[in-house]
Amino acid sequence: MQRHRGFTLFELLVVIVVALALIGMLLTWLQAFRDRARRDGCSVRLKSLVISLHNYHDVHNMLPAGANAFGRTGERSHRISAFPSLIPYIESSHWYDRYLSEHVGDDPWDARPGGIWSWGPAWNFRCVNDPNAVTPNGEIFRTSYRVNLGDWPDRADQVDMPNPRGAFSLLRDVHRSFDDIIDGTQHTIAFSEAATGDKDGHLRGGLTISVPGIPSTGENPEVDFAPESCRNLKDETSRLPGETTLPVIGLRWGDADAVFTGFSTILPPNMPSCSSAKTGDEIDRESETGTDGTPKANIANLVSATSYHQGGVNAAMLDGSVRFVNEAIDSVTAGKTPKGSCVTSGPSPYGVWGMLGAINDSSQQPQSSMANGL
Repeated sequence: MQRHRGFTLFELLVVIVVALALIGMLLTWLQAFRDRARRDGCSVRLKSLVISLHNYHDVHNMLPAGANAFGRTGERSHRISAFPSLIPYIESSHWYDRYLSEHVGDDPWDARPGGIWSWGPAWNFRCVNDPNAVTPNGEIFRTSYRVNLGDWPDRADQVDMPNPRGAFSLLRDVHRSFDDIIDGTQHTIAFSEAATGDKDGHLRGGLTISVPGIPSTGENPEVDFAPESCRNLKDETSRLPGETTLPVIGLRWGDADAVFTGFSTILPPNMPSCSSAKTGDEIDRESETGTDGTPKANIANLVSATSYHQGGVNAAMLDGSVRFVNEAIDSVTAGKTPKGSCVTSGPSPYGVWGMLGAINDSSQQPQSSMANGL
């Protein structure tokens, strides 16, 4: 008679270990596949936005203003973001018609039931990989997408300090055109992503206030700007006394304030966002008024591009292409730039990332360098 030997305990353990390793590899692959699918879904909406931008430019021979008045007057008349201007060009003209006929005077922070900012086409501005971009009932629609303000820290209620660097400016009704993009549309970002704030005030999607080195009222950003003070906030334990992270990023899709719809190419992707505001109310307060009655720019906001994708963010270039920007892209920050590195022209002090945000960098960096980190 022939005896059949069974598995030894060692052989069984080997089989189990191999099976677990294969399952682990499969789960890792599935996770990467899901993340890539979601990332691609977010890039499709960015592609739709940049196509609508081109359609707008074809009709008006200019880009929409980063801060629109839409015929409104008085304080904060300039607080409508660039996104509502694009609505007719992404098959949502009925929302735009209703806005012009019934709601043109509504502030973009008006959350009343049935209000225009809580209704309509805002799903176009949500990345499916951003868990906090789902808008609770009765609130203003949120957005995961932002306009490029360049390597420049734009200010809340900015009406008298023009931004010379970004594809969009928060100076009232300032329109760029493709002719203004000196560095070329293929080298300049139009839109990117920023994770919306969560209720716990985490750094990704949060805005940390009372950060030293971010210019406040009366300070000149060309000499009083130290962005490394924001980058050093690597986690919640890095906050200094008085620094609090507020869940405000992206909570109003129609508001031109940088914390809601803008980002800067100063800190690299997935770095913290900071403000010189001392309280949450200051972020959204009325402009201060000078002796001549002219509103003065006040609170500066440094909003970084962020996402929940692995390793970086999607960015739509002005030429219509969409790229994935690695968070390890050259940015020449973290204490390497001197205080006061807020430039108005010439090469960006923030490396390739800063160059991709500026419209007039003119550093003529080689394509191989530009591709580093993309």
